[in-house]
Amino acid sequence: MTRDKGILHPTRARERFTIDRLPFEGPLAHAIEHVWIIRWNLPEGESYETEVLPYPAINIVFQDGNSIVAGVGTKKFTQRLTGRGVVVGVLFKPVHAYAFFGRPLGAFTDKYTPLAMLWSAYDDGFAEELLTSDNTKIMVSLEHLLLAQKLHEDIMIEPMNEIVERIAQDQSLRKVGDVASRANVGNRRIEQLFYKYVGMPPKLVINRFRMQEIASRMHSQPNVRLTDLALEFGYSDQSHFTRDFKRIIGCTPAQYTQSQQVEQ
Repeated sequence: MTRDKGILHPTRARERFTIDRLPFEGPLAHAIEHVWIIRWNLPEGESYETEVLPYPAINIVFQDGNSIVAGVGTKKFTQRLTGRGVVVGVLFKPVHAYAFFGRPLGAFTDKYTPLAMLWSAYDDGFAEELLTSDNTKIMVSLEHLLLAQKLHEDIMIEPMNEIVERIAQDQSLRKVGDVASRANVGNRRIEQLFYKYVGMPPKLVINRFRMQEIASRMHSQPNVRLTDLALEFGYSDQSHFTRDFKRIIGCTPAQYTQSQQVEQ
């Protein structure tokens, strides 16, 4: 994942906050995409609304002394920043959160669950100490926390994670049937597997990766022809592309492109 992938209006965002995405090393590296740390310090009276098209995976988020499990989000995420603050998050690889929580990830979708409700031995004071630490100590503390958890083994975790990563990399997978065919199962079965191990239907996963890439391309190439972009990503109808984009991003492709040109 690139540094700005998923962050909408990244040029404007970088002027308001910093984000570090740190690779997770050691025995759990296979399960964690990265640790992300956002810090901001806005002038008094100023605020900024962050907009993110989230990666289709679960996060553990530490903010304001609280620790929550943020389920896969089916919509754009927004948060208003004011004053000074820090947020730390652990982004799991799409399917590996299942091993840490041992229940269908669809049960967490679009929900925020206190971490203490899921890990009985978790100390609520952990977040307060974590949020005042430097990056090195944050990484050490998170590694100790995660290694202390008993993992739920499941032989489907790795193959399902490979399917999700294939969707992210292969633009030819544009329909649920394409994904089911690659997995050698039927459409109904792939829907069941995605509910349990991903938390988002395969169609939404396909659309999420596609729209993340489209938004990223519109930022890096603000003069790109929208008709060419729509065609490249499988839209045979420009109006369909516009409807999808506005439903997910909140504005039309033309409006988003114009905002990128103004920012740059």
